[in-house]
Amino acid sequence: MQECSILIMNVGSTSCKIKQYLLPGLRECISMRFAGIGGEKPCEYVVKENGKSQSGQEASVRTYGDAIRFFLERANVRDVAAVGFKTVLSLREEGVAELTDEVIADMRALSGVCPAHNPPYADAIEQCRAAMPQVPMVGSFETGFHRTIPLHNRIYGLPYEWYEKYGVRKNGFHGASHEYASSYAVSRGYQKVICCHLGGSSSVCAVSDGKSLDISFGFSPQSGVMQLYRAGDTDCAIVPWLQQCGLTQSEIEKGFSVNGGLRGIAGINGDMRDILADETPRARLAVDAFVASVVRYIGAFYAELGGLDAITFSGGIGENSPSIREKIVHAVAHIGANLDEKKNAENSEVISTDCSPVKVLVVPADEERIVAQKVVSFLKL
Repeated sequence: MQECSILIMNVGSTSCKIKQYLLPGLRECISMRFAGIGGEKPCEYVVKENGKSQSGQEASVRTYGDAIRFFLERANVRDVAAVGFKTVLSLREEGVAELTDEVIADMRALSGVCPAHNPPYADAIEQCRAAMPQVPMVGSFETGFHRTIPLHNRIYGLPYEWYEKYGVRKNGFHGASHEYASSYAVSRGYQKVICCHLGGSSSVCAVSDGKSLDISFGFSPQSGVMQLYRAGDTDCAIVPWLQQCGLTQSEIEKGFSVNGGLRGIAGINGDMRDILADETPRARLAVDAFVASVVRYIGAFYAELGGLDAITFSGGIGENSPSIREKIVHAVAHIGANLDEKKNAENSEVISTDCSPVKVLVVPADEERIVAQKVVSFLKL
C-alpha cells in the first residue's frame, strides 16, 4: 500500500483536536489540541510533532473553523486519503457514514437538539470539503456505540408514536470516549465498568462486557449530568412556568444550554479550574452539585450492572482534576471504590488502593484513534 494519511477532527463543546495519521499502521504524525474555543481568553493550543511539543495562545482562533485553518496552514496535508469527524447526531445515520449533502443537511436540521455541536461540525465539514474537494469526508457518529442499549433503557414514558414517528428516544453521546475507556478496562479484565467522561460536557456510561448498557445523556446532550454550561437533568415543567413568568423562549434556551450548569450556579465563566479556585459559597455549591450529579448516575448504573469491577475517568476534568475525582470516589466508597490519595494526586493510571474491590482508572481518552480505526475500516484503506 502506498503511504498516505488521514486527518481526524474532534470538535468538543469548548475544544478541538486534530490529528494526522500515516497509513498503513495508523502512525500519529502531528496533532493539535485547542482549548477554550469561544471563551473570553485567547485560545490555548498544543502542537505535537516528531516527539516534540509546543504550546501557546492564539487570539485569532475564536471558532472551530479558525482552528481548522490554523492546522491546515501548519501541517503537511498532501496525500490525504480521507478526513474523519467525530460527529454527534443524525437521525438518518448511526455509526459510520459518508458525509454527503443529505447527511450534513440532516445534521443542520438537528441543530436545535445539539446546538453546541451540530452547527460547528457542519460548518467544519463544509470548510474541509471546500479545502479538499476530492477527499472523502466520513463521520463516526457518537450514537453508534450506544446502539446496544436495550429499548427499555432508551424509551421515554411518552406516547409511543413519538418514538416511531419522530425518533424521540435516548440517543447517547460521547461514544468514542466511552468506547475507548471501556475497551481499555475490558482489556485488563474488568467486565462491569462505569465510564465517567468529565469535561466541557460530561456523561456517565454503564458498560457490560464492552457494550453500552445505559448512559446519562438522553435525546440530546442537554440532559444527564450537570455540565459546564448545560443544566443537565431538569423538570420539564420548568419551561412553561418560566414562560408564564415572562421569559422568552430564547432566554430559557440560553439559561439551559449557555448560561446554565456550573456557570449558572457559580456565576463565573464555567471553567472548572476557576470554580475550584473560587472560595465563594456559589462556587462551592456548583462543585458540590456537579459531583452529586455524577455520583447519582454511578449509583444508578451500579444497580443496573448488578455490581461493578471498575470506574474510569476521562475528559479534561476527569483526567486532570484530582480534587473532583477524590470527591466522587469518596462519595461511592460504600460500593467498594477505595481511593489512593497519593496516586490520585499524581494522576496515576490506577488511583484506587491495591486492595480496592472496585478499581478506579484514569484513562486519557484517545477518541481520535477510535474514529481513525472506524474510518479505515469503513473505506477499506
